[in-house]
Amino acid sequence: MGLSLLADATDKANAGASEGDVIAWRLLMMVALCVLPYVAGAILSRAMRLKEYSNRIGTVLFAITLGLSPFGYHIISDLMQQKERESDLTTAQAALEEDPADAKLKERVQQLQDQIQERQKAGRFAGWIKAFRLGIDLAGGTNLIYQVETEKAQEEGKPIAQAMDQMVRTIGNRINPSGTEEVVVRRVGQDRIEIIIPGADPGVVAEKKDKMHRLGSLEFGIVANQEDHRREIAAARRLPDDQDKYLEDKLIIAVWRELAEKGEVPSSAATRPVIRKNRKGEDKSVTQVLVMQEPEEDTVTGEFLRRASTGMAEDTSACVNFSFDSEGAMRFFRLTDRNKPTTDGRKRQLAIILDGQVSSAPNLNGAIRDSGQITGNFSNEELKSLVEVLNAGALQLPINPTPISEFTISPLLGADVQRKGILALWVSSLAVFLFMAIYYRFCGVVANISLLLNLVLTLGVMVICNATFTLPGLAGMVLGLGMSVDANVLIYERMREEMERGSSLRMEIQNGFSKAFSAIWDSNVTTLIAAVVLYMIGTDQIKGFAVTLFIGICMSNFSALYFGHLVFDIAERKRWITKLNMMKVIGVPEFDFIGKLKTAVTFSVSFIVLGLALLLARGEQSLDIDFRGGSSVTFQFVKDQQIDDVRGKLEQTFGTEVSLERLVLSREAASGERGLQFRLRTPEQDIKMIRKGIASTFEDPNYELKRVTLEYTILSKGAATTSSPQLPDARINGGSGQDEVKTESSEKQDAKPEVAKKPASAGEPNEAEKPAAKNSEDKPAAKVEEKPVEEDKAGEKSEKKPATPATTKSVDDLTNSNEQPAGNLDNATKIDPFADANQTELVFSREISTSTAADYLLKELNDVNKNYSDANAIFRIVGTSGSGMMAAENEAKKYDKMRVAVRSTVSDDDLKQALTAMKITMAGTPMFEEVSNFAASVAEDMKYLAMLALLASGVATIVYLWFRFSKADFGIAAVVAVFHDVFFTMACLPLAYHLSKTPLGPILGLEDFKLNLSLIAAFLTIVGYSLNDTIVIFDRIREIRGRNPQLTLQMVNDSINQTLSRTILTAVIVFITVVILYFMGGEGIHGFAFCMLIGTMVGCYSTIYIASPLLLWMWNREQKQREAGRL
Repeated sequence: MGLSLLADATDKANAGASEGDVIAWRLLMMVALCVLPYVAGAILSRAMRLKEYSNRIGTVLFAITLGLSPFGYHIISDLMQQKERESDLTTAQAALEEDPADAKLKERVQQLQDQIQERQKAGRFAGWIKAFRLGIDLAGGTNLIYQVETEKAQEEGKPIAQAMDQMVRTIGNRINPSGTEEVVVRRVGQDRIEIIIPGADPGVVAEKKDKMHRLGSLEFGIVANQEDHRREIAAARRLPDDQDKYLEDKLIIAVWRELAEKGEVPSSAATRPVIRKNRKGEDKSVTQVLVMQEPEEDTVTGEFLRRASTGMAEDTSACVNFSFDSEGAMRFFRLTDRNKPTTDGRKRQLAIILDGQVSSAPNLNGAIRDSGQITGNFSNEELKSLVEVLNAGALQLPINPTPISEFTISPLLGADVQRKGILALWVSSLAVFLFMAIYYRFCGVVANISLLLNLVLTLGVMVICNATFTLPGLAGMVLGLGMSVDANVLIYERMREEMERGSSLRMEIQNGFSKAFSAIWDSNVTTLIAAVVLYMIGTDQIKGFAVTLFIGICMSNFSALYFGHLVFDIAERKRWITKLNMMKVIGVPEFDFIGKLKTAVTFSVSFIVLGLALLLARGEQSLDIDFRGGSSVTFQFVKDQQIDDVRGKLEQTFGTEVSLERLVLSREAASGERGLQFRLRTPEQDIKMIRKGIASTFEDPNYELKRVTLEYTILSKGAATTSSPQLPDARINGGSGQDEVKTESSEKQDAKPEVAKKPASAGEPNEAEKPAAKNSEDKPAAKVEEKPVEEDKAGEKSEKKPATPATTKSVDDLTNSNEQPAGNLDNATKIDPFADANQTELVFSREISTSTAADYLLKELNDVNKNYSDANAIFRIVGTSGSGMMAAENEAKKYDKMRVAVRSTVSDDDLKQALTAMKITMAGTPMFEEVSNFAASVAEDMKYLAMLALLASGVATIVYLWFRFSKADFGIAAVVAVFHDVFFTMACLPLAYHLSKTPLGPILGLEDFKLNLSLIAAFLTIVGYSLNDTIVIFDRIREIRGRNPQLTLQMVNDSINQTLSRTILTAVIVFITVVILYFMGGEGIHGFAFCMLIGTMVGCYSTIYIASPLLLWMWNREQKQREAGRL
């Protein structure tokens, strides 16, 4: 995979070459990068007269090449881009000489010159830095807020909150399938979803947007043909162009489906050309294919999809392979068996419908049970995106493709905090290298080289996996370096034992590696198993950690066991070393560790119970925003302000738990430490208190907040219409559904204004529609009733429904949204509920979004009359003037003029009173936009899933150690020690909180450490550390016990004493790293370092005083039971 990156760079360098030349270059590059390392290895081995080491040296060089390949790719790409800029500059300068008055050309020339100079200052090969994708805390990112169309949930009677939670999960799986990209997806208000994408690369953002918008629906149906469906085809052809469903006696028989843009017309299909509107409101000619409607019990959709993957069709073209679960396989079999080839060999065609469009229609050669292929003219990017969307599942509700807001946000951590954290990483890494070099001399130098190789390989693989690097993640990586030293320490301590026995240098090296191998293998495999289980079951955050852990362990094994062994063998053969010199601080003591079992257990249980009780007693106060949610408010200053100054003032008002983001429009430059617009996030839920707090914080004229004034004009009823699909701007049906405007009446309404029933989404029947059974062998079709619109309205009037959350729509999408794709329109005439509404023109002193205007209006209407809380039934807002009129598709829009259509259910007096109050409010208070409550980044079910993942990894650990040590007691003791360490560390959090209020708190750097995602990462790191520590001692117990069926107290004590030097050395190395991170790292990694500081000490303690004594107790207890049974 890494080699393909350099091949891609070669493609860019040969962009003008023919396709054959590009393929030849790619193959040449791939072959060269695979062969050259082994050629170099052969040359080096010959030069050193060590021909037998040729392959081993070549393998190491090949691994280094793979690790460096992504950085080489970015260097080549950067150089190519620089050449393109220089070429563009030459062209632009030549054009400017011909037309010196062209202002756009002058601006273009200046822009290119600035980019070239900036790139030259960075250095010729500085492009490798671009390989790192930094997280939101270090580099900021792109913040998107989308409106979810909740009418579908209303129609189906589905709880909106439940649907929104499912939406958050589905979108997260789509845009972050591996869990390594640190993407934030959470619910905002009742019907909005916020997505934060690390970095601000336009290409990445566009790709994520596309994955978010797609419905991801997958359906199957039989293409109508003249032999089986002659009568239905003739009747369907008589339908008007704006009607796609053919009904008989109000029953759906067949549906005209739009052919995908790259789709091919099925050979036997009935087709028709029709005119449809695209998202820009322009007429577009499309081809539709008639597809028969299947009975409900045989309807096959993506709901039953088990897995989708890329593949190759029979014609060698790229395709999507898919398979169904048991229910889907049964339905698919019934559908295809009923439509298998006839006795005369005639074949029918199966329509594969993606997002309401016929993607392909292969011939049915026979009954198919559980798998198939989707073919089409897919590019590699389209294929990858389609697979990810299908695996993530269809969206439960459609999303308006135009975001309510889109900003580039600043890093969450200030520049000073970042500098402290990065300095601490460098210092702690240097400390590890110095310690190893001083304590182990030559062996330490080899260990340091192995660590550097480990770092290069780990970084390279993570870059290839498109992982995101956050400050806690980097701290975890540095900590991983300290922990990976453990393998080297194990090997070197074994060498020391061989040296003390008087072995030769060659035997010291060979026995050192061979005897340490079992302990290293068991500890690492156990950790790898835990990582795999965590990835398969865990949440996105845990998946990201699992991937990093897996990569780190694999690279550590290669660098320590393979590369380290190679260096020692070469050094010994070449006589570079004749004797191993090491420091020795700790000998082999004879302490009785097992005798302290009761004291240790009493202390641990008491401390953990007390600490966890204090933690639970604090309730939500012990949770950070990640786990409890909060509120967000966007505000803007008149003059630009320093980010750290704004953050400091807000922390004085709201405490240190707040998060501040500097917002920049996506099309503007996001540089510097100053800004005008900011977004505050706080755990506080009271919106009114937050507004007052912000206003009081910035009363100083130097920090004047932006205000927007309003003038309005009430026009005559129906004087202007705002529902025309030709208007290229945004529409709001009500407000955002924030908590501050919710009332009891919003939950219970006695009456609901009439609203025209919305059409169903692509390929999905309306609430009243049920699919009809249609047998391809000319049997009578099973029919499904479709209620007339009048009946639906009557039902709506008599039924009490919860308040409809606010929705945001693009007017371009009114005729063709992803909820209502072209080719799926109701036969009934649609009625515009706002056709006879009161029209009011709103004029603002500055541009704002339609969603902000709707929020203000909805709040004032709700204050006038609590019954005005059903946003969709009250008003609709359309922007009519401002930059939003010229904004690109799918880009957030703002206006200085809007037109609001208010239905007659709102009295004229109430409307005027609300508008007057809105005018007074906006004039008298600062402008607060996007005021809403947001959900926790980790949903409730995700918390349970995380716990399940930990428990599952514990079970997997027990099973593996049972297999390796021939007794389950080893696994149980190790898992008990792991959970002891995690719970002990958690119990220290409330202790730190209470001590932070004493004079001792500032001295020890203690504060109120709240549970957040960084602390969860620390707990998982402790799991890996504790397992390693425990299994090393268990391996020595296995060695000492040999074939003896008994396990005695002396055996366990000897094992602990013999491995004590290794246990203490590893703990000291990790402890040095963590102490530096804790005291120098700043607030960005302070909580992470605190947990690791406690976890390191407790892991050492539990291995000696908990795991080993527990193993002995369980073993002897079982032995006593067997002896009692014999008596």
